Amino acid sequence: MFFLKRLLFLFALVTVSAGTAKADWLLLQPANKQPDDIKKALATSFPSIQIIDDISAVKPSDSIITLGNSDYLSTRNIRCKSQVGLFVSNVVATESPKGCGATTLVSSEPEPLAVGAEIQRRLNVKTTGYLLPSDSDSDIRKGIKDVYPFFEYIDPGKDSIFRTLRTIYLKNDIDSIFIPSTHSAFDSRNVITALESIYRNRLPAASNSRSLIGKGAVLVIYIEFNEVFKKLNELLDENGGTAPVGLYHASYRVFYDVKLAKVLGLEGVNE
Repeated sequence: MFFLKRLLFLFALVTVSAGTAKADWLLLQPANKQPDDIKKALATSFPSIQIIDDISAVKPSDSIITLGNSDYLSTRNIRCKSQVGLFVSNVVATESPKGCGATTLVSSEPEPLAVGAEIQRRLNVKTTGYLLPSDSDSDIRKGIKDVYPFFEYIDPGKDSIFRTLRTIYLKNDIDSIFIPSTHSAFDSRNVITALESIYRNRLPAASNSRSLIGKGAVLVIYIEFNEVFKKLNELLDENGGTAPVGLYHASYRVFYDVKLAKVLGLEGVNE
């Protein structure tokens, strides 16, 4: 709840400073529904923004804004004039809704090539493994491979994540493991245990999820929440209050666990 309140507060600040009052925006949130007090507070302070949770209420002439992957994907079958999707993952961004005329996306994740470059520079490894989600369809898997072409993909098949990790340890041809912000094959129940297993087998783990800072990942390349809104603000300012079409990435930050890196004998750069 705190996270969603913070998103709405930051969104409101950016909306005012960027001058989006030039257009009427609908904040569509069918999946991430907010309490009435949050809706009323936002509507009172910023009357030009209408918060709705009924997708069917969107008209072809409307401009809509969504927060997160679920709400963005929920708009695939509606028609609208324009759309701004914030906090969309790089993989989900490849699945553009077809009904909206102009779509602007600001990702919650760093630009993929920057992720690959940081892993190479700071960890100095040859091969980084990416565990594909075993329950995903072929389109999602293709999207992952298109977005991150520089990883070595590992298909767990019907095996559990830990059996797959044991296979990786035995093969000895993977130098590090990447854990995406969506956790993909990893989830909130097993990611910490998986990180402990990866560490015990002396492999560095890298991620683009801020939640794994200090949890066993040697390297985390991530974007702060406020940077997403700052990027949107910049795009609106540079384009006269109109959001330009395309996928955009905010400035990212890097967490590098120096102590853990030394224990694992890494020879990368911490700068």
